[in-house]
Amino acid sequence: MKITILLLLSVLMFTSCGDEEKDLSVAFNLEYDDQPLVMFQEYEFGEEGGFPVEFSRISFYISEVEMTVDGQKELFREVDYIDLTESHSTLEKAEEGFIYEIGTTKGDVTDISFNFGLTAAQNATVPADYPSTNALSRTSEYWSGWESYVMMKFEGNIDLDRDGVKEKGIALHLGTDSVMRPTSGTYSDDLAITLDIQKVFNCGEVFDIENTTQIHNLSQVEKSEQLADNIACGLEYVN
Repeated sequence: MKITILLLLSVLMFTSCGDEEKDLSVAFNLEYDDQPLVMFQEYEFGEEGGFPVEFSRISFYISEVEMTVDGQKELFREVDYIDLTESHSTLEKAEEGFIYEIGTTKGDVTDISFNFGLTAAQNATVPADYPSTNALSRTSEYWSGWESYVMMKFEGNIDLDRDGVKEKGIALHLGTDSVMRPTSGTYSDDLAITLDIQKVFNCGEVFDIENTTQIHNLSQVEKSEQLADNIACGLEYVN
């Protein structure tokens, strides 16, 4: 009788441990030329001998955050807004990155996928369609003239004449359905998703920053698409 009770307790304990919920999260880390990117720290734009540059803001929307749980894809988040500015304001913070809390599950998670940017259906809406708690309610991230959300922002200052003064502001704001880019990778409890900004601006050819310090109108969609395409060059899943 005692043996039976002990066996039953062991089974119950094993079952309860297996059913415990676990938190799912990833760290978003920015880099520049394979080193942690720190806001307002000087870097070299482009190839060797390029322009001195500093970044003051990097942010983006992500959508359709899915995880593969016990072999089946599950949607955890429809949309979120990620602002990496504060999380990369010092070297110590940049090394830790932005910790993005996804949700909880009891199953075995093997993969993660999401979009940089919004789906066409999401982008067809406007901030007024949502309560203030929704990421898509941000009026500062919507352009009525484009009928589009600003899906990604790269902002900073650059020294185009190399005189020691960063006299020109950078405001590269990517919008329209055409800049959404899907991504996926293997998930682990200590996953870091790193984005090397140097590679985003220097993927095959150097982005023409001299003539495009700002993206603010529809005639520049091609430039937005170039940077969106380059995300794949700078993106890495580190487990």
